[in-house]
Amino acid sequence: MSKKRESKYDYESIDSGIKDKIITEIEAEIKKKNSNFFKEQDSITIKEKNWKKDAKGKDIPFAAGVKTIIKEICDAKREGDENGEKIIKLSRSDVFGEDNAEKKIIKAPEESANVGLEGESDTKKKIIKALMWGYPAATMPGSGRGNIIKITKGLKKLAAFFDEIKGKNLDGNQIKEKLPNLRVKDVGGLGIATMSKLLYFFKVSFEGKRCLIYDSNVMRFLNHDDKKLTLCKACYKEYCNMLKRKENVDTELQEQLKGWVKESKWDDKCYFKYLGLMNDLMLQLKTDSENDLKIKEKIQGKSDKEIEEQIELYMFTKGEALGGRKRKTTKPSKT
Repeated sequence: MSKKRESKYDYESIDSGIKDKIITEIEAEIKKKNSNFFKEQDSITIKEKNWKKDAKGKDIPFAAGVKTIIKEICDAKREGDENGEKIIKLSRSDVFGEDNAEKKIIKAPEESANVGLEGESDTKKKIIKALMWGYPAATMPGSGRGNIIKITKGLKKLAAFFDEIKGKNLDGNQIKEKLPNLRVKDVGGLGIATMSKLLYFFKVSFEGKRCLIYDSNVMRFLNHDDKKLTLCKACYKEYCNMLKRKENVDTELQEQLKGWVKESKWDDKCYFKYLGLMNDLMLQLKTDSENDLKIKEKIQGKSDKEIEEQIELYMFTKGEALGGRKRKTTKPSKT
């Protein structure tokens, strides 16, 4: 018998009872008559001014190259006006970019000087699109625009980093070497929500498991009702802070939170537990579909990746409905 390859990361430590509760909830949703499973996600509506002006009407202090990229995205994705304000719409497929039939325009060297070479510029544009899609108000919980500005200041390094790892499957040693604590060296403002979005949109995998979005809405879903799935203390702290902004938090939760106030970094291992959970849920869904025609009809012909993505989207949507940060959406075009 061959020895099972040891991993630095624990993918199998989540209580099976919690997994059962989640899969039961997901399967009940799939079986609904008007289930939204495997329907294209709504596009996010973004006010252009949010990414150009601050509340006082002053220009946001982005670098010239970043402003150029934002303008290009707005020009390409503008959908008209809403209450007298210009809006754009971005979907996940817009951020992925290569799935679109978007015309590529090769600029003269002097025109693209601010944003770098064309390949590098494409990567930078994808990063900015991901930020605009993820944070349509151009603000992040707890930091306002601060972290977004920090990230854009490190845009060149961030683009070079993702040019190196995009589409790759990293093993434990590579993750430890390239992403200590899932951070990118010398790039500020990156938390788990933003980093997971970028890893997802650049199609990175960790030890065979495709990276997925793991933000406060997903955390809210995983912690609501009786699931209480706490993957790490720092993520739970982020979840508690989010609750504190929206609603009263019980005394016990407040006491737990006090012990974690000095937690300065989120534990990278929690993200691997999350990826393991999503992989387990996908496999369970496929197994259960063999004996349930309603589930089988929904997932038939879908890849493992598509099923995992849909589970993540379900968690995100449910978490948002439970009181998370809401983003204005519109139904996808039928053209």
